[in-house]
Amino acid sequence: MCKELCFNIEGVNIYLEQVLVDYMNVPIFFLCSGEKQYYLALCTDIEELNYIVVKLSLEDTYNLLHGNITMRKAILKQQEYWDVISGEEIHLDVVDKKDIGTIKNDLLPEEGAYFEILTNQIKNFVQYFDNEFFKADDFVKSDAKLDTDERFENFYKDITQITELLNYIVSRSQTPQELLYDERMNTVTETVLTINAVEKTEQNNESFKITESYTENRADAA
Repeated sequence: MCKELCFNIEGVNIYLEQVLVDYMNVPIFFLCSGEKQYYLALCTDIEELNYIVVKLSLEDTYNLLHGNITMRKAILKQQEYWDVISGEEIHLDVVDKKDIGTIKNDLLPEEGAYFEILTNQIKNFVQYFDNEFFKADDFVKSDAKLDTDERFENFYKDITQITELLNYIVSRSQTPQELLYDERMNTVTETVLTINAVEKTEQNNESFKITESYTENRADAA
Protein backbone atom coordinates (compact mmCIF):
# COMPACT_ATOMS: atom_id res chain seq x y z
CA MET A 1 0.00 0.00 0.00
CA CYS A 2 1.42 3.38 -1.06
CA LYS A 3 1.52 5.88 1.78
CA GLU A 4 0.94 9.60 1.32
CA LEU A 5 4.04 11.78 1.52
CA CYS A 6 3.49 14.59 4.01
CA PHE A 7 6.82 16.31 4.70
CA ASN A 8 10.50 16.22 3.99
CA ILE A 9 12.35 17.06 7.19
CA GLU A 10 16.12 17.28 7.13
CA GLY A 11 16.28 15.10 4.05
CA VAL A 12 13.92 12.42 5.43
CA ASN A 13 10.61 11.73 3.68
CA ILE A 14 7.79 11.63 6.23
CA TYR A 15 4.71 9.60 5.33
CA LEU A 16 1.21 9.58 6.78
CA GLU A 17 0.59 6.72 9.21
CA GLN A 18 -2.75 7.52 10.83
CA VAL A 19 -5.06 10.51 11.10
CA LEU A 20 -6.06 10.88 14.74
CA VAL A 21 -8.22 14.01 14.50
CA ASP A 22 -9.63 15.67 11.40
CA TYR A 23 -11.81 18.67 10.63
CA MET A 24 -14.02 18.50 7.53
CA ASN A 25 -11.80 15.68 6.22
CA VAL A 26 -8.66 17.76 6.72
CA PRO A 27 -6.12 16.03 9.01
CA ILE A 28 -5.27 18.35 11.87
CA PHE A 29 -3.64 15.91 14.31
CA PHE A 30 -1.93 12.87 12.84
CA LEU A 31 0.95 10.42 13.06
CA CYS A 32 3.64 10.14 10.42
CA SER A 33 6.73 7.99 10.05
CA GLY A 34 10.01 8.04 8.23
CA GLU A 35 13.07 5.80 8.50
CA LYS A 36 11.66 3.87 11.49
CA GLN A 37 10.90 7.08 13.37
CA TYR A 38 7.45 8.30 14.41
CA TYR A 39 6.41 11.94 14.07
CA LEU A 40 3.38 13.79 15.37
CA ALA A 41 1.96 16.60 13.24
CA LEU A 42 -0.47 19.33 14.28
CA CYS A 43 -2.10 21.60 11.71
CA THR A 44 -2.06 25.16 13.08
CA ASP A 45 -3.61 26.86 10.06
CA ILE A 46 -6.11 24.97 7.92
CA GLU A 47 -6.23 27.57 5.16
CA GLU A 48 -2.48 28.04 4.79
CA LEU A 49 -1.69 24.45 5.86
CA ASN A 50 0.95 25.28 8.42
CA TYR A 51 2.12 22.57 10.79
CA ILE A 52 4.00 21.83 13.97
CA VAL A 53 5.92 18.56 13.74
CA VAL A 54 7.74 16.72 16.54
CA LYS A 55 9.53 13.41 16.84
CA LEU A 56 7.89 10.81 19.09
CA SER A 57 9.52 7.85 20.77
CA LEU A 58 7.66 4.53 20.67
CA GLU A 59 6.77 4.96 24.34
CA ASP A 60 5.39 8.47 23.79
CA THR A 61 3.42 7.21 20.79
CA TYR A 62 1.98 4.38 22.84
CA ASN A 63 1.03 6.66 25.73
CA LEU A 64 -0.59 9.14 23.37
CA LEU A 65 -2.66 6.46 21.61
CA HIS A 66 -3.79 4.95 24.93
CA GLY A 67 -4.62 8.25 26.61
CA ASN A 68 -1.84 8.08 29.18
CA ILE A 69 -0.56 11.56 28.33
CA THR A 70 -2.40 14.56 26.92
CA MET A 71 -2.12 15.57 23.29
CA ARG A 72 -0.49 18.82 24.37
CA LYS A 73 2.06 17.08 26.58
CA ALA A 74 3.02 14.68 23.78
CA ILE A 75 4.29 17.77 21.96
CA LEU A 76 5.68 19.83 24.82
CA LYS A 77 7.77 17.05 26.36
CA GLN A 78 9.98 16.97 23.25
CA GLN A 79 13.15 19.03 23.01
CA GLU A 80 12.50 20.57 19.59
CA TYR A 81 9.94 20.92 16.82
CA TRP A 82 9.72 21.87 13.18
CA ASP A 83 7.56 24.75 12.01
CA VAL A 84 6.37 23.81 8.53
CA ILE A 85 4.81 26.26 6.07
CA SER A 86 3.44 24.32 3.11
CA GLY A 87 4.46 25.22 -0.45
CA GLU A 88 2.97 24.21 -3.76
CA GLU A 89 5.03 21.03 -3.62
CA ILE A 90 6.63 19.13 -0.73
CA HIS A 91 10.10 20.26 -1.75
CA LEU A 92 8.89 23.87 -1.61
CA ASP A 93 7.84 23.66 2.05
CA VAL A 94 9.53 26.07 4.42
CA VAL A 95 10.80 23.99 7.34
CA ASP A 96 12.26 25.76 10.36
CA LYS A 97 13.67 23.81 13.32
CA LYS A 98 13.01 25.49 16.68
CA ASP A 99 13.44 24.93 20.40
CA ILE A 100 10.26 23.64 22.04
CA GLY A 101 10.38 26.55 24.49
CA THR A 102 9.53 28.97 21.68
CA ILE A 103 6.28 27.25 20.76
CA LYS A 104 3.03 29.19 21.14
CA ASN A 105 0.77 27.35 23.57
CA ASP A 106 -2.38 28.85 22.09
CA LEU A 107 -1.72 26.84 18.92
CA LEU A 108 -1.67 23.55 20.82
CA PRO A 109 -4.58 21.25 21.77
CA GLU A 110 -6.46 22.26 24.88
CA GLU A 111 -4.76 21.51 28.18
CA GLY A 112 -6.16 18.31 29.71
CA ALA A 113 -7.42 16.97 26.35
CA TYR A 114 -6.61 13.29 25.77
CA PHE A 115 -6.79 11.39 22.52
CA GLU A 116 -9.71 8.95 22.31
CA ILE A 117 -10.23 6.02 19.97
CA LEU A 118 -13.49 6.84 18.21
CA THR A 119 -13.45 4.75 15.01
CA ASN A 120 -12.79 1.14 14.11
CA GLN A 121 -10.05 2.24 11.74
CA ILE A 122 -8.13 3.94 14.55
CA LYS A 123 -8.82 0.98 16.85
CA ASN A 124 -7.31 -1.38 14.28
CA PHE A 125 -4.28 0.86 13.89
CA VAL A 126 -3.70 0.98 17.66
CA GLN A 127 -3.93 -2.81 17.84
CA TYR A 128 -1.49 -3.12 14.97
CA PHE A 129 0.90 -0.69 16.66
CA ASP A 130 0.71 -2.59 19.97
CA ASN A 131 1.32 -5.95 18.32
CA GLU A 132 4.11 -4.62 16.15
CA PHE A 133 6.20 -2.88 18.79
CA PHE A 134 5.16 -4.06 22.24
CA LYS A 135 4.62 -7.36 24.00
CA ALA A 136 2.72 -7.81 27.25
CA ASP A 137 5.87 -8.96 29.05
CA ASP A 138 7.94 -6.02 27.84
CA PHE A 139 5.57 -3.11 28.30
CA VAL A 140 3.03 -2.45 31.05
CA LYS A 141 -0.27 -1.43 29.50
CA SER A 142 -2.30 0.90 31.65
CA ASP A 143 -5.51 2.73 30.89
CA ALA A 144 -4.90 5.14 33.76
CA LYS A 145 -3.75 8.62 32.78
CA LEU A 146 -0.41 8.68 34.55
CA ASP A 147 2.28 11.29 34.20
CA THR A 148 5.85 10.92 35.45
CA ASP A 149 5.11 12.32 38.91
CA GLU A 150 2.21 9.91 39.45
CA ARG A 151 4.34 6.92 38.40
CA PHE A 152 7.08 7.99 40.82
CA GLU A 153 4.49 8.37 43.60
CA ASN A 154 3.17 4.85 43.00
CA PHE A 155 6.74 3.50 42.91
CA TYR A 156 7.43 5.22 46.26
CA LYS A 157 4.28 3.69 47.78
CA ASP A 158 5.34 0.22 46.64
CA ILE A 159 8.80 0.64 48.18
CA THR A 160 7.24 1.88 51.43
CA GLN A 161 4.93 -1.13 51.63
CA ILE A 162 7.81 -3.53 51.00
CA THR A 163 9.89 -1.83 53.73
CA GLU A 164 7.05 -2.07 56.23
CA LEU A 165 6.58 -5.75 55.40
CA LEU A 166 10.29 -6.49 55.93
CA ASN A 167 10.26 -4.66 59.27
CA TYR A 168 7.25 -6.70 60.34
CA ILE A 169 8.92 -9.98 59.37
CA VAL A 170 12.09 -9.06 61.31
CA SER A 171 10.12 -8.09 64.42
CA ARG A 172 8.13 -11.33 64.28
CA SER A 173 11.30 -13.39 64.00
CA GLN A 174 12.63 -11.83 67.22
CA THR A 175 9.57 -12.80 69.32
CA PRO A 176 8.79 -16.33 70.61
CA GLN A 177 6.60 -18.32 68.33
CA GLU A 178 3.02 -18.89 69.45
CA LEU A 179 2.31 -22.25 71.08
CA LEU A 180 0.57 -24.80 68.96
CA TYR A 181 -3.01 -25.63 69.81
CA ASP A 182 -2.08 -28.94 71.52
CA GLU A 183 0.68 -27.28 73.52
CA ARG A 184 -1.67 -24.58 74.72
CA MET A 185 -4.25 -27.17 75.75
CA ASN A 186 -1.62 -29.22 77.62
CA THR A 187 -0.56 -26.12 79.52
CA VAL A 188 -4.14 -25.32 80.45
CA THR A 189 -4.74 -28.92 81.58
CA GLU A 190 -1.64 -28.95 83.77
CA THR A 191 -2.65 -25.66 85.33
CA VAL A 192 -6.15 -26.93 86.14
CA LEU A 193 -4.77 -30.14 87.69
CA THR A 194 -2.37 -28.14 89.85
CA ILE A 195 -5.18 -25.89 91.08
CA ASN A 196 -7.38 -28.90 91.88
CA ALA A 197 -4.54 -30.54 93.80
CA VAL A 198 -3.99 -27.41 95.84
CA GLU A 199 -7.69 -27.10 96.61
CA LYS A 200 -7.88 -30.76 97.72
CA THR A 201 -4.82 -30.35 99.93
CA GLU A 202 -6.32 -27.28 101.54
CA GLN A 203 -9.60 -29.10 102.06
CA ASN A 204 -7.81 -32.07 103.68
CA ASN A 205 -5.88 -29.78 105.97
CA GLU A 206 -9.04 -27.99 107.02
CA SER A 207 -10.76 -31.30 107.72
CA PHE A 208 -7.83 -32.46 109.81
CA LYS A 209 -7.77 -29.27 111.82
CA ILE A 210 -11.50 -29.43 112.54
CA THR A 211 -11.32 -33.05 113.68
CA GLU A 212 -8.34 -32.38 115.88
CA SER A 213 -10.01 -29.42 117.53
CA TYR A 214 -13.23 -31.36 118.16
CA THR A 215 -11.32 -34.18 119.87
CA GLU A 216 -9.48 -31.84 122.22
CA ASN A 217 -12.71 -30.16 123.25
CA ARG A 218 -14.27 -33.47 124.25
CA ALA A 219 -11.25 -34.35 126.38
CA ASP A 220 -11.48 -31.10 128.30
CA ALA A 221 -15.13 -31.61 129.00
CA ALA A 222 -14.50 -34.97 130.60
